[in-house]
Amino acid sequence: AADLQGRLFLFYLQLNRYSLVSSEGADLLVNGLCFTRGQHEAVLLAVRRAVYVFSTDTQQRTNVLCGHKHKVLTVSAAANKDLALTQSSDLTILWNTLDWSKHRSLNECAAAMHQAVFSPLGELCGILFDDSRIALWRTATLDFEEELIWDARGDTDLGLRLFAL
Repeated sequence: AADLQGRLFLFYLQLNRYSLVSSEGADLLVNGLCFTRGQHEAVLLAVRRAVYVFSTDTQQRTNVLCGHKHKVLTVSAAANKDLALTQSSDLTILWNTLDWSKHRSLNECAAAMHQAVFSPLGELCGILFDDSRIALWRTATLDFEEELIWDARGDTDLGLRLFAL
């Protein structure tokens, strides 16, 4: 959990305890938070244009993910893959969670990016654009899969703001 002061807490539900992990985002608004899965579980904390990576075992910061020119809006981790994504209005970056290297960068086209998510099994990455288009990529090959376009037929933009795969 993250509070309004930008502090990061881990809750241990079985033990009915919590621990303050970081004050990294002190006095800053936290934009995103998620857990990764894999060999070493980590928690990702998005603050401004950076994402901080903390080990859940040691509760220490292990990495800082940079590369966004705008505020990071979304952080997400693939369920059965060693991938995580960070997304700002102009860029989605797929990260290899084994060494935190950039796996691929997906840039905006005609409209700003609004949200990015993985499918439940992590085989697809979907990006919602401000014009309500949804683009899908295969995470294994990073091949473009398809684009879902709203055919307004003269109507105004559909105005999608959230979606799930």
